[in-house]
Amino acid sequence: MAVTGNRESWLSWRRGCFLLIGILVLTFLFSAAPHKASIPLLQGPGHSSSKPATSPSFSFGTATADNEAIDGLTDAQCAAEFPDLFADIDRAVAYWNGKSHTITDKETDISDSRAAIRILIHENELRILESKQSVDRMKAAPDRALGTLHLIQRALDASMAAGERLPTVEVTLNFQDGVDPGETHSFWTFARHVEKESHQRLWLMPNFDFWYYEHTGTFSDAKRDAMQRDAAFTSKIQQAVWRGNPDFNPELRGALVEVARGKDWADVGSVHEVERWMTVDEFCKYAMTIHTEGVTYSGRLKFLMNCQSLLIVHELDYETHYSHLLVKEGPEQNYVSVKRDWSDLEAKVTWYLDHPQEAEKIIANSLETFRSRYTTRAATSCYIRRLIQSYGEVAWTPETHVPMKDGEGVRLRGYAYEKFMDRPEDADFEEME
Repeated sequence: MAVTGNRESWLSWRRGCFLLIGILVLTFLFSAAPHKASIPLLQGPGHSSSKPATSPSFSFGTATADNEAIDGLTDAQCAAEFPDLFADIDRAVAYWNGKSHTITDKETDISDSRAAIRILIHENELRILESKQSVDRMKAAPDRALGTLHLIQRALDASMAAGERLPTVEVTLNFQDGVDPGETHSFWTFARHVEKESHQRLWLMPNFDFWYYEHTGTFSDAKRDAMQRDAAFTSKIQQAVWRGNPDFNPELRGALVEVARGKDWADVGSVHEVERWMTVDEFCKYAMTIHTEGVTYSGRLKFLMNCQSLLIVHELDYETHYSHLLVKEGPEQNYVSVKRDWSDLEAKVTWYLDHPQEAEKIIANSLETFRSRYTTRAATSCYIRRLIQSYGEVAWTPETHVPMKDGEGVRLRGYAYEKFMDRPEDADFEEME
């Protein structure tokens, strides 16, 4: 009997040990497992959730490639991180409020347009209503239209991630260089003339190559490639570089080629004269880069801002959504301004070659302002979201649904973004369905 009692005591002790170990293991696994994130409720236009859907760890203001992975900020975070980004949106809102006029559907008509797409945004969903000469490779460069739509969709995804709902708007995207709305239309476009009164009716949107362009790749990759060329000002090729086609603006670009011809401080060449076209990151090997407008604006500026090089820009006739952030003098100077006729170019180039420390200060300001903050993925999405919100404040609220063909029920207008991307074509999709 004593043996049996001892055996049962030993078995009880053993079972107790296994039970205790099991409890400890389960406790450890539960504490180590990731907690399931709660799904935030969508907030209406202009309202932020009390807790952001995502709480990204970010540090804008540091020139690293990591910032290209950040997106999905709340409206409050967008305003805090990019306080100076929305100047042209504020201008456009003030213009329409000053006219005491609400933008109507007639002002977004594209029947007389070339290279335009009319879209509907409703409940953070992108719908394509009509495309005209935008995705046909024989009539237009479809990368402009498709890249822009991708940027808008990414901004909508960022808004969803932040738990915020954008207003319902109907918009015309116009992809032409130098589009003029006259006195009857209002478009979203890439650039506007700084002095033309009719261009006050335009809304500036980020250029399509913030997404992708066949000559540069993705903007994120272009930024990373540029950063591989980072080096001290004195370690780079001690010249100012430019390549381009003078035919796009002979008065401006042709004059640059002539001013720089044969000068030891310049590596400036026309595409008609050089043997090989330079990739964007190769510009970053030089101590200085020169930016010129083309037929109207030029999208190259943002790529040159990725270089740890001294940026030289002539007096501009066209503004993009970020060009107001250029500062030409003072402690926050981030580029070197030269006259449009290039008459002071040589003097300024040679002065900075002789004063590299001054050049380094300007370069540091440029990287902090543009490469690491205002041309990042998050900044682009935040801008588009604010653009949608502000446009909705001064535009009519469009109809979102139409009756089904069989008369039973209703459907959303137009084609879904995903359906359009599967087979992009120019059409009036409201008439097709």
